Amino acid sequence: MIRSVVLLAFIALSAAVLVPANDPHIRYEGRVQFEAKKNRTVEFDWSGVTISFRFSGSSFVRAVLEDVGNIYNVILNGDRVHVLNTTTGDNEYTLATGLKEDKVHHLLITKRTEARYGVVRFYGFEIDDNGKVHDRATTRGRRIQFIGDSITCGYGDLGNASEPATCPEDDKALTEDNWISWGPLISDYLLAAYEIVAWSGKGLVKNCCGEKGLVMPDYWNRTLATVNAGDWNFTSWVPDAVVINLGTNDYNGNATESDFEHGYVEFVKTINESYSTDPTFFLACGPMIDLPFCDYVSSVVNNLTEIGFNAHFVNLTDILDYPQDFGCASHPNAQGHQLMARETIISLRKYMGW
Repeated sequence: MIRSVVLLAFIALSAAVLVPANDPHIRYEGRVQFEAKKNRTVEFDWSGVTISFRFSGSSFVRAVLEDVGNIYNVILNGDRVHVLNTTTGDNEYTLATGLKEDKVHHLLITKRTEARYGVVRFYGFEIDDNGKVHDRATTRGRRIQFIGDSITCGYGDLGNASEPATCPEDDKALTEDNWISWGPLISDYLLAAYEIVAWSGKGLVKNCCGEKGLVMPDYWNRTLATVNAGDWNFTSWVPDAVVINLGTNDYNGNATESDFEHGYVEFVKTINESYSTDPTFFLACGPMIDLPFCDYVSSVVNNLTEIGFNAHFVNLTDILDYPQDFGCASHPNAQGHQLMARETIISLRKYMGW
């Protein structure tokens, strides 16, 4: 299939114009890769990637995606109006219709599902041929990077531990919504932009449950999590704070104390060296594990502080009650993530002055 021919035919039939993915009016939050050789497209796969733009003069808006079955929230003028379930292949997806053409609309789509489902190729938005694209909204000045595993992805947060039917084994993507996980909740409360680097089952030095292969520090520098095609441009987006929650899978992978603590310190050093300024680090532990790994994390914070890093421990143990705060596979649900966000916000406000 020749993509340009398909788009031209579709535009002719629907009186729509394509606002291409590389249009400067479109804003991206999270790690994306611009592909100039592929019809000006943008690729991404990490959790929480957000795409937004402002337009008027069109009664509809569509997204053109080559996807693999990811799920998105569609937020129009501040309200979630639609949950977009994609299918495999190239498709045009209607995001909203019946819009007032004399109003400036702010559209935002955010990726609910995580990187393991595969790379997405975004071609752009379609609006009416009389439509107008407006300048982007003001960017939030504060920046937070979140690094973690399934908890930070939002795995199982739509489920209910007391209702097994809410946690289908055959389609776990349906139970995951990164938008309501602790990272975006924290960022929204503190009016901060965010970047999420997280993958279920990955640990700091050991992956969960005997899984061999790469661990999170091996993925952290990638633009695309599932494709080792080049490092992220660390000058393009520099965080003020880095919030890390790793250790749950190391605990399940039987990592030793010495390996874990040494690996953690070296990982933080790598992160710090990658940026032009020294971010403040917040190392969280919990809510799915407790001792001894939380003592290990606390020890890492002490070690980092001794060698000159601005690092702080965030204790997320014993803040959730069963079953009301738990979703699928003993992971925090939406309410559990709110409690995690609350505890972390306290630390961020205290040490960042926010």
